[in-house]
Amino acid sequence: MRAAAYLLLVAVSVATAAAGLFAWGQRVGQADARLFEAQDQARVQMIARACGTRGSLWQSPQTGQYACLYRNRSGEVLMHPVPDAPYLDDVQQAARQRLARG
Repeated sequence: MRAAAYLLLVAVSVATAAAGLFAWGQRVGQADARLFEAQDQARVQMIARACGTRGSLWQSPQTGQYACLYRNRSGEVLMHPVPDAPYLDDVQQAARQRLARG
């Protein structure tokens, strides 16, 4: 009888530990989702700065690439592509220029 009670206690303890671990994982996942969403919003705001005050940021639904849209007084819309990581692109371009100079 004692062995059965002990096994039951162990089984309940394992189930409780598993449920607690699962609940903890769910909370961590929700926190990560909020963090990623906040980082995405900050990234979009950083990229939108490239458009200045007259342009508006646009994202292609198919490719996810960003572009600045500018409207002329005549109504024509100009599209200027914006890199996803402007700082890294500037660093890469500077390195290419250094290599080209020799």
